Formats: sequence, structure tokens, C-alpha cells
Amino acid sequence: MIEKKERVIITFEKTTNVIKAEMLCKEANMPGRVIPVPTAISAGCGLCFMTDPSNREMIVMFLKEKGIDYESIYELIL
Repeated sequence: MIEKKERVIITFEKTTNVIKAEMLCKEANMPGRVIPVPTAISAGCGLCFMTDPSNREMIVMFLKEKGIDYESIYELIL
């Protein structure tokens, strides 16, 4: 069983934005991946980007630099 730990969840209004975010993050070797939105929150497109809390600022700055709009940021134990 995977150990539950704190994660940063970034939600998006559009599926295209989350897919683009994942693609650009992979190309830039940024840590994280796309997952279904956890049931504890609700979001526009049903997908979100998950990363560790230590990467939060780096990912947010990267998304802003690339012009990718996100909806909200949450910290959850998953």
C-alpha cells in the first residue's frame, strides 16, 4: 500500500490546461503528474496536477511563466 503523505493539488478549469501543464513539466523535468481530482475537492475539469509540497512555488512560477491558467491550489494528505 502506498504511504499517504501531504501533496499539493493544482486544479484547472480546462482539461487542455492540465494536459499542457503536464507535458511542459515533463519536458522541463519538473516533478509531478496528472491524477483525477480527489473527492475531497471539486474542480472544473475533473483532472488535476499533483506534486510534493516542496515543489509548490517552483511549479506555480513555471505555470505562470508558461501562461498556463490554473483554478486553485490545495494541500491534501493522499
